[in-house]
Amino acid sequence: MVLSEGVHSHPKCRRQVVSRLALLLTVFQLLIAQSHITQASDAALATLVKSVVTHELRDCLLVVMWDAAMKDSSVVAIVTAFPNVKQVVEVGARADSGLEGVVWNWGGLCRAYLLLLADPAPLHHQASEAPHDHWDYRGRWVIVGLKRDQLEALSLTTKGRKTDHLVGVIKTEDDSGRYEVLHNLLYNDRILEGVFSYPSNSVLYSTTIYSDVHITDGSPSKKNNSLKHKVMGHYSPPHITSVNYQGTVFPEKTRDFKGTNISVVVFSIPPNVMVRSEVAKEQEDRYFGLDIQVVRALAKLFNFTLQFIEAPPGERWGRQLENGTWNGMVGLLGRGEGDIGLGVLYITSLGGRQKFQEYSAPYDNDVNIVE
Repeated sequence: MVLSEGVHSHPKCRRQVVSRLALLLTVFQLLIAQSHITQASDAALATLVKSVVTHELRDCLLVVMWDAAMKDSSVVAIVTAFPNVKQVVEVGARADSGLEGVVWNWGGLCRAYLLLLADPAPLHHQASEAPHDHWDYRGRWVIVGLKRDQLEALSLTTKGRKTDHLVGVIKTEDDSGRYEVLHNLLYNDRILEGVFSYPSNSVLYSTTIYSDVHITDGSPSKKNNSLKHKVMGHYSPPHITSVNYQGTVFPEKTRDFKGTNISVVVFSIPPNVMVRSEVAKEQEDRYFGLDIQVVRALAKLFNFTLQFIEAPPGERWGRQLENGTWNGMVGLLGRGEGDIGLGVLYITSLGGRQKFQEYSAPYDNDVNIVE
């Protein structure tokens, strides 16, 4: 760089120019460093996603979705190259666009949904507003790109609470260049549960991977407020091409609901469900009968707590109204206000109820024989 004669003749001006050059050089170095960090972070994310799909979703039918903000990520190129039978969808900018073409019913096969999204609106709309048959409650969901609070909001939607496996991969907010893998707690209103974290900075040569990490809000009214963990394995820096972890990010959850609160819709129908009118609604012994005994036994076996909700008078099982909505038990279950419905059900016609509820196997049968 050539400086003017005036600058050479004034040391103060020279120092100012040099200072500005140093500042510009520093900014340039920071931009270069940030570029390397971004590239390393994206490569690390691709390694992590590839490992999850390879180890956990190898035999699953795969639905891959991404939005405009994520389409240039190296993760897209990797996941679209997987040999799985798959459907590929680009999600639009509108809250209700892009997901209407997804195939939600794959039969009894293993199904996985890999979503690369920076905008949570379309997925949140699908989980809260779309019909119940436009969602896969039994599939394995892996969501990349959203923030923690966005994932938590998704897990608390009507469909999110009832989805077996909802896994999020988020970048931590502490500038450590790490990714955190979280999964939902089935039917639970607590925040997401941590599975393990992954370093995207080669300075971090290895990290320990934990399972059974219970992250709570610290409220004394919540259960499992302790931090528990066990070592699953060790994770290598991002130049390694796979994740060396043991265990699974899709654990079996129905064996232990961890004390979560399950809402049970009831109405009086002796002898299966009976209600003591003289006992306050908030008292547990208000309800008794065969079906009540069954659900209490299930709660004890699978470790969940019960909250009983009475269907409005005159509605009971529920019927479809002129505007297409349902009242009674069907409406409470469909709106997510109830999780289990109790009552003697004689099924002559489903009438669209299967969109809002599933039925258990019969356990109480009356048989009349006429000779």
